[in-house]
Amino acid sequence: MRVLFTTWASGAHLVPMVPLARALLGAGHQVRVAVPSECAAAVARTGLVPVQIGALPLAVVRGPDVARRPRGIWPTEWPVRPAALTPEQHGVLRACGDRQVRIAEAMAQGLVAFARCWQPELVVHDAGAYAGTVAAGALGVPAVGQLWGSAAVLRLDRQRLEGRRCPATPG
Repeated sequence: MRVLFTTWASGAHLVPMVPLARALLGAGHQVRVAVPSECAAAVARTGLVPVQIGALPLAVVRGPDVARRPRGIWPTEWPVRPAALTPEQHGVLRACGDRQVRIAEAMAQGLVAFARCWQPELVVHDAGAYAGTVAAGALGVPAVGQLWGSAAVLRLDRQRLEGRRCPATPG
């Protein structure tokens, strides 16, 4: 089986994917890791095969100041009670979401082009790398999001900030 992994950053995004990728290799599957060019060396250091799909614009990688320095203590129940957040915290969430969408936009074309050429049967993506689901959708293959931190933050795509389910997301 051909398995395409993808992430947009090394470190906390790439490292949790390595054990699964290596296990698949050890089981005889073909594995590639599609990343922006600035991450290719980190992938190679893990012993996996990197595929460069272009570079991310620095403004996208850096992100807005509001997303880098959220102030205050976030209520522990905020994912199910977003009304408990301050306006500044809502702004942080919006900035983080907007950044992930811009990263996906920057990656999608190159990732889909490679996927169409290589024809993976499964796409495993960093849960914050939305371009992975775009590539899997374009090929009609399953996509698996791999978590690496708080599941609550990565579930934002399933709720509006008011706490209602977005109509476009499946139950």
